[in-house]
Amino acid sequence: RKCMKLKETFTKAIKNKLSLETVVIISILLLASSYRLHDLNKRSVWYDEVLTVAQSEKSFAQINKEVPTPIHYYFVKLFMYFGKNTFVLGLPSVIFGVATVYLVYVIAKQLFGRSTAVVSSFLTAISPMLIEFSRQILFFSYYTFFSTLAIYFLVRICISLQKKEYVRYKDIIFFTLFCIVNI
Repeated sequence: RKCMKLKETFTKAIKNKLSLETVVIISILLLASSYRLHDLNKRSVWYDEVLTVAQSEKSFAQINKEVPTPIHYYFVKLFMYFGKNTFVLGLPSVIFGVATVYLVYVIAKQLFGRSTAVVSSFLTAISPMLIEFSRQILFFSYYTFFSTLAIYFLVRICISLQKKEYVRYKDIIFFTLFCIVNI
């Protein structure tokens, strides 16, 4: 019965000029989101996460001065304006985790085609380790996202070189920038 409803949904989407590929990737992203958001507000907080929240309560200038890798703390600080619970403070990690699933799809599609891209993004969406990273008020999902983003630009550079095309400076700059962000 559920399969029939899913088939009807896909059929309607295709008739409404959404490609099957678009419907599939949106479904995968929704699956990734649901795994990462499930009971996010009920999870217990680790000691490291408590320290992250305490550090994020400081001013931006203090964070910048005291923390060698402040990006994660900036996001946590910004989300603190919406509340100080595990759901709100874990939301940036969820966003970066789901964005990583999409990036994996884009990279795999460029390198290996649509079928591999769908499988790769699905496996990324359901990866227990990546789900756990995306539920913590820690930097792991940021690191994974920015690493994947750096790989995306590296792939673009490599494809340009392989095709003997002009390598865009933008790709080199973004690749370097996201590598630095991770360092």
